Order: sequence, then structure tokens, then C-alpha cells
Amino acid sequence: MKKYSLKLILAFLICCLAQSTKAQMNVTWADTLNKLLVKVQGDENMQGLAAGVVFSDGSTWSSAAGYHGTVPLSKDFLYDIGSNTKSMVASIILLLEEESKLSINDTLYQHIAPVPNVPFGITIKQLLGHRSGVFNYTTHPNFINEINTNDTKFWHPDSILSTFLSSPDFAPGTNYNYSNTGYILLGKVIEAIENKPLNQVLKTRIFTPMSLDSTYLDQYDPYTLTKTGAWLSPTLYFPNNFISFMSSAWAAGAVVSTPKDFAEYAHNLFSGQLLSAASLQKMQLGTNLVGSSTYGLGIIKWGYRGKTYLGHGGTTLQNSEMEYSVTSGFSLVLMNLDNGFFNETARAKLKLIDLLEYIEDVQANGMGLANNLKAEIEVSAYPNPSADYITFDLKTENEVNNITLEILDIAGRKVMETSTANSTLTLRKETAGTGIFFARILADNQWVKTERIVFN
Repeated sequence: MKKYSLKLILAFLICCLAQSTKAQMNVTWADTLNKLLVKVQGDENMQGLAAGVVFSDGSTWSSAAGYHGTVPLSKDFLYDIGSNTKSMVASIILLLEEESKLSINDTLYQHIAPVPNVPFGITIKQLLGHRSGVFNYTTHPNFINEINTNDTKFWHPDSILSTFLSSPDFAPGTNYNYSNTGYILLGKVIEAIENKPLNQVLKTRIFTPMSLDSTYLDQYDPYTLTKTGAWLSPTLYFPNNFISFMSSAWAAGAVVSTPKDFAEYAHNLFSGQLLSAASLQKMQLGTNLVGSSTYGLGIIKWGYRGKTYLGHGGTTLQNSEMEYSVTSGFSLVLMNLDNGFFNETARAKLKLIDLLEYIEDVQANGMGLANNLKAEIEVSAYPNPSADYITFDLKTENEVNNITLEILDIAGRKVMETSTANSTLTLRKETAGTGIFFARILADNQWVKTERIVFN
């Protein structure tokens, strides 16, 4: 029988333990994420907020806080993803290019008949990146009144183009201006090439391959799930069942989805499971916007705290955010039911990103398993939960010159840090505050362990 060294066996066991821990990311962190979602909803005075996550290990979490009218929100309801639909349309265009059915450098009228107020010479790439100059139909002075006046009217894309277009804003390729019209035109290009309605193309190209069983193009696909509405004020809930509103959005923003499905879509797209590496890279190149943001082809690339994210936002009567951490490999989506809460939703997104980056950081270090074995340190924290103080006892068989205790809040921000040569440390509630925290222990700058602690 072949003999193995103790060191090799221990290394194997550590690897197995780390993999076992990693497979449970959604279970390990679900309670923490649930509490943060509720806290963010309250902090931002939101009446309804849902979120979904796909961790780097593929496990998922989704939850909802607040109300759908008088009914508690559910993670299994349908929410508007709004203009995040544009990333789906852009993805299909790039898939068609990969199959040599078009080039993004083709002009629009190589594929569809001319449209009034849409000049010749516009390329598909310019439409994808909002550099075509075509007038944005949702800013037409008659648009809102027409949509509101007859909420049961179904708006066909051709009717939108014939009713709400004005002269171009600028010559193609000379400037940047966000235009929903560009994506209505791209939807028509897709239908012309595939010879199928857009909702069927979305299903065969994206929804079915990704097993997105709760994602639909509203007003085109039938569904039985509860569709959420919007809070126009803290006391006024609007069902958001306007046929006119959602049909007019079409390829520019009419997809509805559950938080889990939406997060799965983001993860599949940005982790490279839908497009080729070349197409995904092409998607990220475009116009530099404010700060570190770049609008590419249906997506936005931006930086935050030294890390890169890919995503988009969406606004109907609801607000949505979609992000993927290139550095850490998780996807995050949020759907907010409060009309006009664009900034609030963006702030909520950053708070969840902070926590998720911390979670992935903890996970990448195996929750301290390897360092704990190397340093041979045992850590206990008691009483936990506590209403007053928590004592940390550290026992080590090897000499340790410096022990560091870091306390981080639920969003991964450092509350305090202290170093000692003693084997016992005490943390008082008045220092940390009330709530859930994480105590990270380091010995001689080696990560030993992370403990979840609670002050009531």
C-alpha cells in the first residue's frame, strides 16, 4: 500500500474543508445578507426592495423586504429589470456577429427598411453605444401623456417609431446621448435577421439556455407569477399593469424577472458563459462617462474601491441595478419598487457590494483554515450574543509575538482594530455598537479565524 506523508494528508484535508465551506456560501451568509437588505430598505426609506446574488462558487441567495401593496414582497415575484434589457439585446447582436449573420459595423439600413427621422449611415455599433444621434422617443413631449391617457393600448415598435421621433440630436458618431430609440431599432434588426419575434429570440438565445424559467418579455410572453408594481409615494401603490407603458418599452426595457433569475443572467453573461471572450471584451469598450465609468455596448464598466464592475441600470416606474465583480466573481441585482428612487437604489447597491466583497475575501482565504492549522491557535468568543461585552480567548502551542483583533460591521467596514501580546481580549458593546459584526483574528499578520459576533 502506498504511504502518504502527514503533511500531504493535512494539506488534502484543508483543501477539502475549504471546498466544503465554499459550497455553502449562500447558507453561511444568507442571514447576514437578509439583515442588511432589511437595514438598507429602512435606511433609504424604501417601501419595497428585492435583491439576488450569485456567489463566485455558483451558489445563490435572493430575498425581498417591504410590500407589494398590502402583501409582503416575495423573492418569487416578478420585477422590472428595465434598461438592463439592453444588455440582453446587445448580447444577441454580438451572438449574431459571432455567427457571421451581421457585423456591428454594418449600417442599420443593411438590415431594415428606412425609418423617418433616422438618418442613413448609422451603424449597429453606434446604436449599441448610444452614439447614433437618434432622438430618444421617451423624451418626446407627447409620450407620457399618450401612455397615460390610454393605459390599455398596446404600442407596437413601429407605432412608437412613427409617433414619437423627432429630428436627430447630432450626426452619427459625433457625440454620446442615451437613446431608448436605438434599442427599439436594434430589436427590429434582430427580428429581421432571425425571422422571429423578439420575445422568441430572447427565449431561445438567453432564457432557455440559462434556465431562466421566471424571466419574460412583458406584454409578449404569458406568465402566471405575481407582477410587482410601484410605490408612487409611501402611501400610494400603483399596480404598474399599464399595457401601454410596458409594451412601449419593448427592446429598450420590458423584460421582467425574479431576483434569482436576474442574478443568474448577470453571472452567466459577465463570467463568459454566453459570449466569446472577444465579444465580451468588445462589449466593455466605448464612451468614457463621469468618473471611471465607460458605456460600452449595452453595458457599463466602472470602478469602485480599486475593483472593476460590469453592469447596467434600469428605470421604469421601478428601479433596478445589475452588477458583476470582475475581481471577485459574484453578481448582484437589486429591484426597488419606489418610483424615482434612482439614487437610493444606487446607494443600496454599494452597501451590498461592500458586504459581498468582504464575504468573497473571507471565502478566498478559506475562513482561516490553513492559517489556523499553521499557527495552531484556538479561538473562543463568549458570551455570544452579548448585551454588554465579549471576551476572546486565544490559545496557541507556538510562540506568537503579536495578536491583532479587527472588528468589521455587516457591510465589511472596519469598526476598530487592536493589537496585543496577551491571550485574552475584551470587546465592549459601547465600542462596537448594536448589531452583527465580524471579529477577524490575525497572529503575526497571519489570518487565523473569523468569528461572527452579535451585540443585542
